[in-house]
Amino acid sequence: IIINGTGRKKMKFSVIIPVYNASKFIDYCVESVLSQSYSDIEVILINDGSTDKSGEICEGFARKDNRVKVYHQENQGAAVARNHGIRKATGDYLLFPDSDDYYASSLGFEEINNQLEETKADVLIHDSFVERGNGTPDDLHSSLLREEVLKLEKIEFIEYLIKKDKLTRSAWTKVISRSFLSKNNILFPTVRQTEDTGFTAELVRLGNSFDWYEKQFYAYVKHDESVTAKRLPESIIHDSFSVIKTAVINGELIKDSRYREAYYSYLAYPYVVLIGQTKEAINRGVIKENTILNDLKQYSFLMKYNLNPKLKVIKHLYKLFGYLMIVFLLSVMMELTYRKQGV
Repeated sequence: IIINGTGRKKMKFSVIIPVYNASKFIDYCVESVLSQSYSDIEVILINDGSTDKSGEICEGFARKDNRVKVYHQENQGAAVARNHGIRKATGDYLLFPDSDDYYASSLGFEEINNQLEETKADVLIHDSFVERGNGTPDDLHSSLLREEVLKLEKIEFIEYLIKKDKLTRSAWTKVISRSFLSKNNILFPTVRQTEDTGFTAELVRLGNSFDWYEKQFYAYVKHDESVTAKRLPESIIHDSFSVIKTAVINGELIKDSRYREAYYSYLAYPYVVLIGQTKEAINRGVIKENTILNDLKQYSFLMKYNLNPKLKVIKHLYKLFGYLMIVFLLSVMMELTYRKQGV
């Protein structure tokens, strides 16, 4: 047991990284964890059936640093790999970086530890930035200050983060209590993509206490091999819809009406994105029929929750022109987005 200067057991972080054919990137990701000034860390690498040298690279890290543990599994996707990591983790708090991203400050874990020693939050959320080969910004401070939100009640905290567009779906902007996950039986939904949407929904729904770390601590690296740099196949569309449906049903369990509205405000953005992705896939001929668009219409009530600034125009257009016009507009926006990304 490691004891800190106050005589208390030191907090331990488990960093769970699913690895699939990431030999070009995994070194930088893992080094950004191992080089942290705060050393009470375990790195859990789940080699998800890689066919390149990723598995060997992971084993190399384990030989050099006993804080690194490696597990190999057949290719089942990031969600299954992360759930594998959750079951193996021994830390007090868990983090879920992607293997092609990195942590931008070597002081981050130490500063987060200091905050969590104070608040004991179920979930700490931090900021991130997009890295397109241009390196780390000189100033990593977030536009949202901790002092703005620390005094807020839970409902106000969630509402405020959504209004500031800081409550992302991504698991990698979260530091989560392992005991909280265990107590509430929270795992990633076992889909091939969009598992973060459902996972974060459960954090919002069931979390009792939250904290905010006011640094753009995480670098989300955009490159040609990124999962998000691809148009979606039909299977991912159906997975995404399954995640949204389950999350909406779970939302009905929230007794406080204001908190339920905040929760649905979180879901509204991934919902409208899915509408655009679905219609684009239909236009592309990947999906042969409009059944899924008709099914998605059942959840169009989500568009009335517009705490997210990105959705204010969508709400008004939906009110004026209805569902079919929104479907058309969102598909156009999605097509433009894909073209801008070069996919």
